Amino acid sequence: MALRKYRLTDDTEWIDRYAEKIGFQGIYDYKDKVDKALDSLKKGRYYNIAKDVPDDMQELFVKLCCMHIRDIDHDIIMSDDYSLVERTKM
Repeated sequence: MALRKYRLTDDTEWIDRYAEKIGFQGIYDYKDKVDKALDSLKKGRYYNIAKDVPDDMQELFVKLCCMHIRDIDHDIIMSDDYSLVERTKM
């Protein structure tokens, strides 16, 4: 499953969509959960987003991973189709 369509772009309408769906606090709570999961990811390990993340949260998960990589941890990468997130260094 190609999740590339969910990558982070300059478009911010997704924030409003998820705020309506789970609230701003829900977004912050989920971001904290994603950040902790990525922080604990060991070198050479990965999350299979298509298998490990519920369908209705995959878009938000991918966007939050992109934010984490951009802002916090450059040793994590996404696969070309954005279905895997992996730590390359520790």
